[in-house]
Amino acid sequence: SQLNVDGIIIAPAPESENAGLLEQLHDTGMAIVQIERYRAGVPGPFVGSDNRSAAYVETQRLIAAGHPRIGCVLGEFPYSVNDEHQMGYSAALREAGLPSDPAWLRFLSPQTLEGRAKTEEFKAEIVRYLKDPAMPRALLWCISGIRSLAEVLGDLGLVNGRDVHIVLFD
Repeated sequence: SQLNVDGIIIAPAPESENAGLLEQLHDTGMAIVQIERYRAGVPGPFVGSDNRSAAYVETQRLIAAGHPRIGCVLGEFPYSVNDEHQMGYSAALREAGLPSDPAWLRFLSPQTLEGRAKTEEFKAEIVRYLKDPAMPRALLWCISGIRSLAEVLGDLGLVNGRDVHIVLFD
């Protein structure tokens, strides 16, 4: 090809200025391997984690530990990985006959936050969630921002496994 490459390995973003680039490259015969997240409609192999099963198994584990209310924090961007985590989480709750309150599902994006003010904004959202007595004490954390989460837990004096039960995915 004129790019002097035989193929591309990519973790595609769902929305960008180059939204049609993968399709165009595929049409030229470029080999494309999508990793960890995928864009529907782009033919070719995909290599990634089984996020649906992982979220399902971890939600089941929280249920088995006696948590009747389980929350889930996902990224706000429409990545396939978010859909997969949500599907596994929802399936496990449904199978166990447990409630799934839409308020327990939060969409945040530390990936887009830049600068100290935005980090503090993100932390404030975590604090609001953890201090709200209506929110579950068990949750799946399916986004980055784990450092901010750890700092908030420390600031609030909460210990994972004692005060809250958080399963981390990143």
